[in-house]
Amino acid sequence: MKHYLKNIILGLVATIVLIVVGCVTLNTQHQIQDKNSSYTRTTFDYVLESPSDEQVVEMANNSEVVAVFPCYNFKIELTGDASKEINVLFSDKMEQFEIGLFNENTIIEGQYDENGLMIDKYAADELKVGIGDEVSFVFRGQQFKLNIAGIYVTSTYKNLDKGLAIAKWTNAMNDVFEKEIAYNLMFVDLLDESKGEVLFADYKPMGQLVSQEQYVKDYKAENTRPPMMDEDEWNQAIINAYNELRNNFLAGSHKGAIQRKADLKMDALDQTATTESNTELVQIVTGIAVAVVYTLMSVVIVLVDKKHNKNKIKDGTSANMVVKKSIFVNVGITLATSILSLIAIIICGATGSIVGYVGIACIIALPVLAAAIIVPIVIRLVYKGCLEDRA
Repeated sequence: MKHYLKNIILGLVATIVLIVVGCVTLNTQHQIQDKNSSYTRTTFDYVLESPSDEQVVEMANNSEVVAVFPCYNFKIELTGDASKEINVLFSDKMEQFEIGLFNENTIIEGQYDENGLMIDKYAADELKVGIGDEVSFVFRGQQFKLNIAGIYVTSTYKNLDKGLAIAKWTNAMNDVFEKEIAYNLMFVDLLDESKGEVLFADYKPMGQLVSQEQYVKDYKAENTRPPMMDEDEWNQAIINAYNELRNNFLAGSHKGAIQRKADLKMDALDQTATTESNTELVQIVTGIAVAVVYTLMSVVIVLVDKKHNKNKIKDGTSANMVVKKSIFVNVGITLATSILSLIAIIICGATGSIVGYVGIACIIALPVLAAAIIVPIVIRLVYKGCLEDRA
């Protein structure tokens, strides 16, 4: 055992190098996956801005639509152990919660609770809160409190990054608003994503347009009736003004109100492509470098052991057996190096995609395994003759 201490140390060093590099690359891959998770781990296909109540119902009943998740979007200050202004999506249709940016594929800790607050990792860290902690916020002078139910992968979706939370819209929240409010966003999951372009070709964000009733009420609150008009004439004049406003709105272009996730996903993947490519290059180069160094060191060890081997041959041990033993030791240690590296990397990445991590581990470890099997066999064939010639 003492004689093979050099081989064992070399194997341990190779194992440590592979594990360190493997864990670093795994962490990089994990960060890339998380950064793209708003596009790769969610089920919605489109996000429509400012739908009216009628449009929500119409879309939910459309045969081409799987489900919709309409939300009110507020940027408000949440307070836990610290305070932070973040985007909070409220919805009164929480049964379709998983159509949005948070779902079982993006949850890190806790669970979904209709009456709790679901929050992303960035916001949780900024607020310094965890599962079960209380978070408060203020709407129009009235304070509300919710407990953290689930923590999710940080949202990177368009303008819903830098902290995101989702909660149920309650009657108490609705009561603090004097006027009717419209949904700001609607996530839409389609049976066939390719049909979205046709389905939403004529979409208008009608939630941005107040109802006729609300328009008349607001106009009368801000203006007085002209003396030359009676009440009926004034009402008709206001309605005419509203109709003109509505017609101009409908005639306008609202392409920006339709967000196709596939387009945004492509942009997101392009942004991380360079990092991912560099990571793969590091994996391959490291694997080859470790394989070369390991092989060269194995050759050095065999040559350094020449005297020891020759002495064994003088004692009656055949050259073939001496070299075989040397080969088995080197191959055995290399196998152990590869296996240990593989196991360690898989364990380190247990929270992610095992298939992906196995692939990464193989890229790093297999060059070492291949080189350490082939080279000692070549050394055996050459070195055997040398021993027999010089013994």
